[in-house]
Amino acid sequence: MSGAPHLSVSWYFTQSPEKGSPILVGSLHQDGSLQVGETYQQRVERGGLILSRQGPQTFGLRIQWTSEEDRGSYHCIGTSWKLLRNQSWAPATEATSAPVSLDWMSEGSSIAVSARLVKMVSAAGGTFEMICTVQAQNLPSPEYSVRVMLTPPQETATPVTVITLNREGVIRRRPSAVSNTVLEKGKEGAYLFRLYQAQSQDVGVYQCEVTAWTQGGGGAWRMTHNKTTNPVQLEFQTAGPLFNVSARSDRLSVYRGDRSEFWCIITIDGPAMDPDDMAFDVSWFVQRAGGSSVLLAAVDRSAQVRHNQRNSSSEVSLERVSDMEYRLRVYGCQEEDAGGHYCTVTPWVRSGEGGWSQQETITSTMMTLSVKMDLLSAFKYPLLIGAGLSLLAGLLSCLIGYCSSRFCCKAAPPVQEKRREHRRLMSMELD
Repeated sequence: MSGAPHLSVSWYFTQSPEKGSPILVGSLHQDGSLQVGETYQQRVERGGLILSRQGPQTFGLRIQWTSEEDRGSYHCIGTSWKLLRNQSWAPATEATSAPVSLDWMSEGSSIAVSARLVKMVSAAGGTFEMICTVQAQNLPSPEYSVRVMLTPPQETATPVTVITLNREGVIRRRPSAVSNTVLEKGKEGAYLFRLYQAQSQDVGVYQCEVTAWTQGGGGAWRMTHNKTTNPVQLEFQTAGPLFNVSARSDRLSVYRGDRSEFWCIITIDGPAMDPDDMAFDVSWFVQRAGGSSVLLAAVDRSAQVRHNQRNSSSEVSLERVSDMEYRLRVYGCQEEDAGGHYCTVTPWVRSGEGGWSQQETITSTMMTLSVKMDLLSAFKYPLLIGAGLSLLAGLLSCLIGYCSSRFCCKAAPPVQEKRREHRRLMSMELD
């Protein structure tokens, strides 16, 4: 390549002879332009890879932050160019350098993870705490992401993600665990998982999956290790009161426009409980002719009432009339209100630790409401309207007749006959 005033150089990388042909790293052309291989485009943009011309006949390739993927051999191909008569450039000679191996001796890196129980709950409604720790070896300034998994006690159950914490500190929870789960980063390598008001559906095996990240060239992060901790068991006794629910109504057949009432009555099998230690979520539904169930109204354990948006049906109200009795009222019943009415109840019981334990949802029997047509009411309004229209028509006819006779057909004044003059003949005597 010596003596050629216009030179270009291309660098190639080969990870191993078994992994295919050389890959283009980059090229510096004779006009000073740069061409980068597709694999190295982002690294060049971030400044992790530098191609430069250090002298008239000296070219350099610099890798700022090496990684395991950079192990292999590198070689360059130099080309000299000559200027043609038409002022274009054409390659004259080409030479390939001997390969240079890039390798280093290093100690193997690894992470060690573990989990231990901090606080166990003895009954539903308590708080469960678990701490996960991670220790790294031969990893420069690692960051960690943590995922807490739950494996339910069923034999065929698969692990589900409860909560995650990425290396930037962003937390994500599954929808059913948004309000009662926390994952906090404590001292370096320690992560505390806390589950408030644990319920029967939270029972199972908990583990932490830890992923280690290290920073490479240009600030890019890459995953190095991924490990799962030992399991920690969450279990407690769910024994408690047995609740029953029934529904009743005084009338299951009403006329259209009438009001119907339904009662949802809750009972307990076993010893009586303090009403302050119980709370209920109550919902009323109607099952219509098509078989679909529509929510009418619901009240939660904090006494918040929610009514469903009604379309052509009647207005409803739901109220608590005693500690364990709820009443539903349907006003102005229409045909759309006919169907099977039933209530569902979700009991909540206060545990000894002060937390609330959610029990299984129970459903009452179904009561079928029929809405009848009142014949008197059905014909009353049409009859009244017809009679009113007839009376109005009669009055209008009389008025028209009277006006016609009074103004249009008035009699002409009588014509007086001329009075004839009667002359009386007087007798005359002859003189």
